[in-house]
Amino acid sequence: GTTLSSGDLPSGTLNISNIVTRETPSPLPNGSTTVFSAPLNTTGVSGSEHVYFNGVLMEPGAGNDYTIVYTPTLTVTFLFTPTSTDKIRISYIKP
Repeated sequence: GTTLSSGDLPSGTLNISNIVTRETPSPLPNGSTTVFSAPLNTTGVSGSEHVYFNGVLMEPGAGNDYTIVYTPTLTVTFLFTPTSTDKIRISYIKP
């Protein structure tokens, strides 16, 4: 896992309002889309995310389950195509 230091967080403190848990990204899975984004143009602290696919924690990184960019919008790209019956949830820390 990734260890976050106080320097990774805004003004060195963790505020409960900065924690996002089990958010549903958009668009919803549809069998053709592999790219999913946090709503409202939200960014994330690098390394803070947990991506769940049908309740299972996914492994980040090229060659694993997904890749991620944090700015300008937190965006996850799966290395497979989720179907319309799949559920994706993302937990992360906002800067």
